[in-house]
Amino acid sequence: MKTYELIFVARPDIADAELSKLAEKISSLVTEKKGTVVKLDKWGRQRLAYAVEKFSEGIFYFMEFAGNYEIVREIERNLRMSDSVLRYLIVGKIEDKRKKQPEKAPVKEEPEKGTDNAELK
Repeated sequence: MKTYELIFVARPDIADAELSKLAEKISSLVTEKKGTVVKLDKWGRQRLAYAVEKFSEGIFYFMEFAGNYEIVREIERNLRMSDSVLRYLIVGKIEDKRKKQPEKAPVKEEPEKGTDNAELK
């Protein structure tokens, strides 16, 4: 399974109960499609760089989840239809393959045949 990150910005005039329902709905979509939610954070109210639908602030949420592309399409469809979401972005995380490879033991260098070790000293 691939790991994805989702950030969505909700309207600031939405009640906290409705926001928690929205976050719970998205995380339940992931689990229904046999994915796993790694992290779900509410970043809170923050100022936007520019006004979106006449709002200068928004409530930010961050979610990290593992799953397939079918989950991503379903989340995007639900966020697009929701009136309480101003913007969203889903990106796939790139895993560093260098971290997964085990470290190799250092190779001992042996002197070439025909050379005398005394000459090297």
